[in-house]
Amino acid sequence: MRAVSLTVAAFAAFAAIQVGAASLPESDLPDMIVTATGDESDVSTLAHSITVISSEEIEKHGWTTLPQALRHVPGMHIVQNGSPGSVASVFIRGTRSQHVLVMIDGVRINDPSRATRSADIAGIDLSGVERVEIVRGPQSGLYGSDAFSGVINIITQGGAQPSSLSVEAGSYETYRVVGTLNGKTGVVNFATSASYIDSEGFSSASDEYEGNHENDGFSTLNLSAKVGVQATESIFADISARYIDSENEYDLGAGPNADSDDNVAKGESISVRGGLRYAQPDSIWSSKITCDYASFDREYDSTWGIDTFDGDNLETEWRNNFAVNDVHMLAAGLVYMDESANGNGFGKETADILGVYLQDEIAYGDLNAVASLRYDSHDEFGDEVTYRVAPSYAVCAGSRLKASVGTAFKAPSLYQLYAPAGIWGPVGNDDLKAEEMFGWDIGLEQVLVADLLKFDLVWFQNDIDNMIEFANGYENVAEAETKGVEFGLIYTPIDSVIVNATYTYTDAKDKSTDKQLIRIPENRATLDVSYAVTKRLDMNATLLYVDSRNDLYFDPSMFMSVDVTTDSYMTLDIAANFALTEMVALFGRIENLTDEDYEEVYGYGTPDRSVYGGAKVLF
Repeated sequence: MRAVSLTVAAFAAFAAIQVGAASLPESDLPDMIVTATGDESDVSTLAHSITVISSEEIEKHGWTTLPQALRHVPGMHIVQNGSPGSVASVFIRGTRSQHVLVMIDGVRINDPSRATRSADIAGIDLSGVERVEIVRGPQSGLYGSDAFSGVINIITQGGAQPSSLSVEAGSYETYRVVGTLNGKTGVVNFATSASYIDSEGFSSASDEYEGNHENDGFSTLNLSAKVGVQATESIFADISARYIDSENEYDLGAGPNADSDDNVAKGESISVRGGLRYAQPDSIWSSKITCDYASFDREYDSTWGIDTFDGDNLETEWRNNFAVNDVHMLAAGLVYMDESANGNGFGKETADILGVYLQDEIAYGDLNAVASLRYDSHDEFGDEVTYRVAPSYAVCAGSRLKASVGTAFKAPSLYQLYAPAGIWGPVGNDDLKAEEMFGWDIGLEQVLVADLLKFDLVWFQNDIDNMIEFANGYENVAEAETKGVEFGLIYTPIDSVIVNATYTYTDAKDKSTDKQLIRIPENRATLDVSYAVTKRLDMNATLLYVDSRNDLYFDPSMFMSVDVTTDSYMTLDIAANFALTEMVALFGRIENLTDEDYEEVYGYGTPDRSVYGGAKVLF
């Protein structure tokens, strides 16, 4: 109730402020984004809760992997089971990692062979990335299953950026090399990137406990390429691909004496997209066909033996846009997806999904809205209809009200449906239903003091039914409610200083127990200050606060999981970039400057104070 009262008071205060309001700063977000509607849309009119992480922000902070960048997004929480190469989970608005659709250039990389069909984000290097678009809230009305609570879309660079080579070294015997080669000639543009990182790492089982001192190293290779051809004035074709090869050592458990020697996880993934777009100038109709393929191979070599898993996903979409009039832009799409998976003791299983959607973008004076409706037919568990309506209204210059309401579903994974029984009892359950959610949010964006200050405030709530839990095998046994507040602030007191702050309050409860869902902090905040000291030197400091969380710990002495609490923590990172010349730059950063002793997951290690530095050359 306290959070609700604060929200209502804040809305009332903002609604009363009109003097000095101006248009939203153009530098906050790019003019156009693609994830919210599936095609280019003006971000300044959308009601969606959107965060865009630009390549400039990535470089300014020295972020190298996707989990590092996502830790600073409002409404989102990231945890890792140990060293940077280990499993990373992303929670949006109190939901689970498997409820988030992750894409690279529009290709789904949620792995069909994983138990919950979640995406592996730990090995995604940010080299060659133009921006990361994050859209929060139920998005099944456009994207179907997996887009239960949000979408993360990693968009790689095109041919306009300069080519580069950079090298970096630092703590834990970490080394990273990145090269990009980009260009444009005539009707063809291309962009390629390659990155390799190798590190000795630290103990995934926290070394705060007795007997945990073995380092868990990791290495990752990322290769990507994108080619676009403007064949005629009306026809554009493109193809993009990414290959990720990762290897990391891991520990089987947490707590005292949990070190596990010689446990190695290996993974390979390939994602490819081919697209063809027809858009006749001045025509009311345009059409786009895309074909996506993603494959995933995983191997776990441990004291228990060797486990292997393979997954494949093939998706084809045909989308047609119709500029009906000056008010309506109508989109109609047909989607076919085929997924397959197999693993140890789990024979190859497949599923086909056919989807069709309609979307209407409305622009009428100060009112803008996006409405979508989608029907999905899954050949294993049945049909689902989802929708989303998201209007926004410009109250006056610099003041915009926004809201959304929608539904979502999460199809049970092939593993949850068909995994064979083990020595402890049943696992898979082919009678599972899809998880379902009804969610809404309402918010206000306000710019004050002649563009110097911007507020963004959103209240959200989600009701989840048929949640799949592992009880006597996988069953639809749980219900949950998540609600809270997302608050963002950008303050530019002078041209050389930018202050960016976020705060998220999340009340995520299991309805049957009224307990906060595990690993979800009620309070989470960030403070980021950037200072352009000179034209050549800029510095950045980022503070992250995470509240205490509920968690589970498997106690081998009792052979059962017990409830535990992880303590709150605060970390401080600093980074600097210095341009020696127009073509050569030096960079460095210190992570966890205060050497905070903390845990993201109970019993798992986190980095001590760490120092990194390197150089980058443009050509």
